[in-house]
Formats: sequence, C-alpha cells, structure tokens
Amino acid sequence: MSGPPVPVPAPPELPSAPEAAARLAGDLRTAAALLIEVEDVGPATAAPGWRGVAAVAHAEARAALLDRVCVARAALTRAVIATDRLEDRLRRLRVEREALADRRVEVNEQIAVATSPGCAALDPAASASLHARARALGTAVGDWRARVEEAEADHAAALAALVAVAGAAGTGAPGHRPADGPAPWGPSGPGWPARLAGLRRDLLRRADDPALLAAWWRTLGRAERQALLLDDPRRIGNLAGVPVRDRDEANRVAVGLDLELGLAPRRGGETARRVAELLEAYREEVDPATGDQLLHLLVYRPGAHTGDGGVAIGLGDPDRADDVAVYVPGTTSEAADVSGFDRVEDLYRSMADEGRGSVATVLWLDYDAPSADSLTDRDELLDLAHVVGPARAEAGGRALADFLDGLGASDAGPEARLTAIGHSYGSTTLGHAALVDPDGAAENVVLLGSPGVPAATAAGLTGAAVWVGAADRDPVTLLGRDGLAPAPLGFDPAQESFGGRRFQVDPGGGRAGDLVGNHASYFTGESLANITAIATGQQPTYDEGRARGGAPALAELLTRGAFASGGEWLWDHSTLGRTMGR
Repeated sequence: MSGPPVPVPAPPELPSAPEAAARLAGDLRTAAALLIEVEDVGPATAAPGWRGVAAVAHAEARAALLDRVCVARAALTRAVIATDRLEDRLRRLRVEREALADRRVEVNEQIAVATSPGCAALDPAASASLHARARALGTAVGDWRARVEEAEADHAAALAALVAVAGAAGTGAPGHRPADGPAPWGPSGPGWPARLAGLRRDLLRRADDPALLAAWWRTLGRAERQALLLDDPRRIGNLAGVPVRDRDEANRVAVGLDLELGLAPRRGGETARRVAELLEAYREEVDPATGDQLLHLLVYRPGAHTGDGGVAIGLGDPDRADDVAVYVPGTTSEAADVSGFDRVEDLYRSMADEGRGSVATVLWLDYDAPSADSLTDRDELLDLAHVVGPARAEAGGRALADFLDGLGASDAGPEARLTAIGHSYGSTTLGHAALVDPDGAAENVVLLGSPGVPAATAAGLTGAAVWVGAADRDPVTLLGRDGLAPAPLGFDPAQESFGGRRFQVDPGGGRAGDLVGNHASYFTGESLANITAIATGQQPTYDEGRARGGAPALAELLTRGAFASGGEWLWDHSTLGRTMGR
C-alpha cells in the first residue's frame, strides 16, 4: 500500500423505481378487488327452480367459474403483498444509495487530494486508513447491489407464481394451487375464511374509536392488512385511525373500482374522475421528507352528502410529518371539483419553504357544505340556502372532529403539531368541531373570514390556541354577533371580547367590486405568511381585535363600497378626470 487507492466507482442506479412499484401494486389491488366483487355476486347467479341436465350443467359451470375466480383473486392478493414489499425495499435501498454516494464523494475527494501534483506522499498509517475506507465502501456497495438483486428476484418469483396460477386457472382444473402456495391461514389457505371473518369482527368492534383502532392495526402483519384492505376498501379508506398510507391504498382501489364499474354522475362519477385526474397529475411527485409519494387520498366517498361527495386529500404524509395543517373550505365547495386544493398546495409549498421540518397539508371536504351548481335549479338553490343556518356546520363539525382525532391516533412518530384551518362557512364548521371536542388533536385553530362560531369566547370554544384572520373590508366577517346582537351562525371571533389571537391580513379594497375578492384573499401575501408561521410553530404579526363599533357595520361597508364604486365611475367619466387621466 505504497500509494493511495484508486477512486471508488459510483453505485449503480436502481433498476426499478419505488414509484413504479407503487403504481403496479395499485393496479393489482384494483384487479383483486374486482374479482372479490365477482365472488360476492356469485350466489346471485344461481338458478333456483331449474331441473334436470340444464340445472346440473349450470351448477357445475358456476362452481368451476367461482373456483377459478377464487384462485386468481388469491394469487393477485399475494402479488399485491409482494409488490408492496418490493416498494418498501426499493425506498430503503434508494436512501441507502444516497448515503453511499455521499460517502463515495468524501472518500474520492481525499484520494484526489492525496494524488494531486505536489502533494506530499501519505505516511503509511494515513495510506492504510484511506485504503481501509475505500475497501469498506466498496464492500458496502457490493452488499447493497446484492440486496437490490435479491429484492428484484423475490418479486419476480412472486409474479411467476401469479402467472402459474393464471395458467392453471385457464386449464379448467378447479381447486388447483401452485406448489409454493401461501401459508395455512393465508389468502387461499384452508384456515383463511375463518381468519378473515375474525379480522372483520375485530375491525368493526374498534371502528368507532380511532385510538383503539390505530393500536390494533399496528399489531397486524402485512398480509392481514392487505387482505382487509382488499376485502372492503371503501370502509378501510375512510376509517379514522387507520394509517394514512393504508387509507390511501384502499381509496385508490375504490377509485379504480368506480372508474371500472362506471358510476353515474349523480352517484359520484364526477368526483371519481376528478380525483383520478389529481392522482395522475401527482403520480411522479415524491415527498422529500419520506421518499414516498407526495399525494395521499385520506377520504373518498363520492356518493355522500346529497351527491356532492366527500374527500380528504393531502400533500405529504400526516402520520410522519412534523407539522400538519388541515384546511376546511366553506360555501360552494364540492368534492366533484376538489374545491380548495389549490390553497392546500400553496400552503404546503409555503410551509416546506420554511425548512423547519417535514410538513403535510390536507384538504378536508367531507361535509355537506351549502352549494349550488345552478342558480336556476330549485333543489340546488335550496341546498345553497343552508348557508344561513348552522345545521350543516354542526353535522360537519362532528365528522371533522373524528377525522382530526384519527390523524392524532395514527401518528407514527413524535406527536405532530396539528393546525386546523377553517375558511368562511368552513370556519363555522371548525368551530363546531372544536366545541364538540375541546381537547382534540389540534394544537391550533385558525378561523379565516368567519361569519360566526358557536361560542362567545375562545376559551369557551376550545382548549387549543385560537387564531383569527379577518379583513375589515370582508363583509362575511361582519355577520357574526358581537355579544349582544343575534346572528345566524354565531359570534364574531374577530371581536376583542372573543379573546382570540388576531393576526394581520390585507384589509382589502373598498369598492363594491372588491368585497368578494376580500373574502377570498386569505391564502395570499401577508395572510398566507402568517398562517404558515402559525402552522410551523412561529409567531405571526399580530393585529388588534375589533372593539365594538371599531369596524364598519355590514350595511355601512356595502354603502361605502357602492359610493366608492360610483365615485370612481363619475371621476373616470368626468372632463377633469379624463384630462388628468391622460
């Protein structure tokens, strides 16, 4: 070892990307779930009342078909489990490769210095140390390559078994299983039906308790979780307490089933298509904190809420993020157009730019927000009319409280800082969630452009920190009662007497045409910066609460806006105005 070692070559690229494995697993899950639905409707294909040779032939054909479906479903389930495991292994191998690449840069830099012209020869001890580091790195790269090859080989073997089952099913030999079949209680073993039935019962006993469900779910193995997910994806995907990643996988299966089965628009077909478009748009985006996919589908109920649908869609993984923000939009929001997702994306980017840890943001739209697709449809107008009352907010508040508790229960690491944000009628909904669960999982409650909340003080609403963003020229924020006057949706949280922590926002323009924009401006500029600060554990810039009479009453604001707009029109059309305008 008279000289330094030769530079260490770079570790090879992964032959397969974990994102590709995730997509394959999703496709296999959907195929398996479709076969399960075929199995479920199998008994309906019986022909009661048939007699003779035709009846016997029908029964034999039906039994053979269902047996083949069962065999294929079991094989697909095994392929799902194998592909899911491959995805996990590839993600870990990718992280290991990045660490090896960093080590290589460091070692090669030292080798380059040692071999540069004019550099003194290394003493024997330093040379031996550098040789040892280079050898250790080479060995580590070789071990890493072996694990990559093993992961690929294991997955190829699992898919080969799937091909073998498909071939056997095509021969018409009922009940055929490959020699390397699953474990005795596995997806096609003799003990499996009883085992699955027991898992279903255990799940249902815990379904209404997110903390209990989360603790039980952690005790399950990969095969058990996947079997439950495929058995009833629509239930698993919407259960508070099930980990976000498993909910996402189940809901993606449900979306695939809905697209394959062709939901009618009134039953959620538009929601299924819009959600599928969003999943496709983000298919290549990766969470830099986890290496996992960026977008997660936490709730998917396309036919809920009088056809408007219910969804919760997140960027980042709330179970593994340090800071989590959940946004609740208000009136006119519907799952079919994923209303408010652009704000969730803006908030995610803003929080991530702070660089204070991993982040996740979630759009929660799983309540019947008052809305109308058409102002000429009587039923749509009746739906929108609910905005003048708190009934929808009360019902939505109970569902939101369960969702937030579920995020707290499924948190996989140190407890995340959870911030719940409600805008407009969504702030009223969030207020009811806070009131029904004052000691819930949220550390911060942020009320934006609020028309009212169901308590006269922040302390009476929740034990969390209550933050208020209210533009003085936002007419919706003037709808709440100030402690004396009645209001349909509750108390104005921007009032000084409420005791919330009011932060600065753009006050908005004074013209009549600006008023709607004022109400929609809370996710831009100073307001967005302050929401970001709250959600990432920093201090926003404060504003004073409204003293009684400190902000213009609604009628006064509208009158001022009308005069401002009219005055501007008169000025623009006057001789002096046209002259000075030149």
